[in-house]
Amino acid sequence: MTDYQFDLIARLLGVPATARAAARSVIIGGMAPADAAQLQGCAAAELDQALSNVQALELEIRGAFVLHGPNEFRVTVGHHDTHRMPGALQLAEGQTVRLVAHSTERWIPVRVVAKPAKVGGYYDGIIVEQLVTASRFQVGDRVRFGEDQVMTTDTENRPGVPGRLHRRFQGRPRSR
Repeated sequence: MTDYQFDLIARLLGVPATARAAARSVIIGGMAPADAAQLQGCAAAELDQALSNVQALELEIRGAFVLHGPNEFRVTVGHHDTHRMPGALQLAEGQTVRLVAHSTERWIPVRVVAKPAKVGGYYDGIIVEQLVTASRFQVGDRVRFGEDQVMTTDTENRPGVPGRLHRRFQGRPRSR
């Protein structure tokens, strides 16, 4: 969170000046909460409440305004994959799935928040954890993705590669 983002959220929440200064020291400055509360002269409970409110509102705002579309994630299953045909996986709301971002080629854990309105539509989700530093995908961002972009246990070892390879790709010795 930047200084500007913090100031805006704290102002929207109406956080008192002492708690605001202490929360800034914790979130922006990386200070320990107990030290920040003592330095700014505010109660620890007041600081904890301010921190939780600021962080919750940040996630709520981020989820409302930041949306990553399906073209930002790798398709991990296709019509030639025999281990999982497109459309075979049914996801439930609240389920955590993994998507692979094109920009980092790393997994992003996403919680499903809405199922598609029609067959073949897109799921809506929220990023629950960021495993890559300095990524444009942040915790709380909303994402839209298709079922064929979800990593499952049968594809996690070799993303995008079918469980059983065609004999041409199985690494058999070439005849001379």
